[in-house]
Amino acid sequence: MKVLLLVVSCFICLSLAKDKDQITYLIRHGEKPADDTITGLSPAGQARAKCLSSVFGANSTYNIGYILAQDFEKSGGRNRPFQTVTPLAAALGIKIDHSCDRDDTRCVKDAVKKYQKSQEKEKNPKRVLICWEHKVLTDIADVLGIADKPVYPGDRFDVIWTVKQGSDKLTSSGERCPGDRS
Repeated sequence: MKVLLLVVSCFICLSLAKDKDQITYLIRHGEKPADDTITGLSPAGQARAKCLSSVFGANSTYNIGYILAQDFEKSGGRNRPFQTVTPLAAALGIKIDHSCDRDDTRCVKDAVKKYQKSQEKEKNPKRVLICWEHKVLTDIADVLGIADKPVYPGDRFDVIWTVKQGSDKLTSSGERCPGDRS
């Protein structure tokens, strides 16, 4: 009986600890048009943007409270990450932070740390979703403390990287939107 009580107590402690995890999710922007001179998302990218409301929405286990997308140019360039998370932000009632330039990974790190600090006393802290250009996601993972710099696959738009605060490893999963490989 004592062993059973100990096992149950450990399980409860682990469950509570899991709820306190500070987690950041990194995703690539949605699909782009075949013609690189055209800004914005392709129809497939627009469909992905809509799908993310189901993947990361209020009824998901992701518990998103802060969305960070790279800043865009007034001309419309670099706007795909912002467009990708716009439907999700609207569904969650969250303003998208796009204060960091595409290549300013220090800004990203500081923004994540600031938000996570605001969540430290929360029983069930909200989590961070970052949407960026895929080549820079490697550098963002690096500044967030990932030891072995991963490479986001250039031919994929559906990969979710999960970074737990205090861990030097990330896990990878799929968005599972229509047409995805994962």
